[in-house]
Amino acid sequence: MTQSRQIRSIVVVSAAVVLLGGGAVAAYLFRPPAPPPLDAPLGDLIRFAADERFAALSPEEKKPYVDFFMDRFSKDPMGLMKAANDAGITEEQRRLAMRQVGPQAMNKRLDEYFDLPPGKDRTAYLDKMIDEQERMGGMMRKMRNVVGGNRDGATSRPSGRGRGDWNSPAVMKQRIEDTPPHRRTQMAEFIADIRQRRQARGLPDPHGPR
Repeated sequence: MTQSRQIRSIVVVSAAVVLLGGGAVAAYLFRPPAPPPLDAPLGDLIRFAADERFAALSPEEKKPYVDFFMDRFSKDPMGLMKAANDAGITEEQRRLAMRQVGPQAMNKRLDEYFDLPPGKDRTAYLDKMIDEQERMGGMMRKMRNVVGGNRDGATSRPSGRGRGDWNSPAVMKQRIEDTPPHRRTQMAEFIADIRQRRQARGLPDPHGPR
């Protein structure tokens, strides 16, 4: 090999190394941010739940976040909403977060319930759910009273009936369409069992007539 060919070979190899190295650096610099830890500010976690990064996680990777939000919502829904307001979470982001976390949370409930043997164990689970419904209902009524009496222009809706709300007809329709058939069957049975147990305890149906 002549000296000129050797030089050209060295140049080609060097250029390839530079390009590959540059690609690695670019991949490193522009890689998606890592998911936030569970002790991150609550607003950051809500924003992450609405992000496509959360949607790309596997069910196992989503589970810690789903468990976290279920626990926070059952204990302090007003605190969760306040954190969203303070962090400037938009209505669209809230809707996306609920849409991405909600089905996972429901699947967790369904798995817990149907893994139990029929009888007293399932009845105890239903009672736990009903007690949570009653507690949440009281919290939500209190929250509506607080927001309804707020004269400072609070951004939270008191009734939860907006188009982007998790319980709006359009969003519920989309939820049903996104739910696999076997989950729809489980959900229908689960809801029927809750209604039957509420009736046995002399409690009204929180969702009104069928």
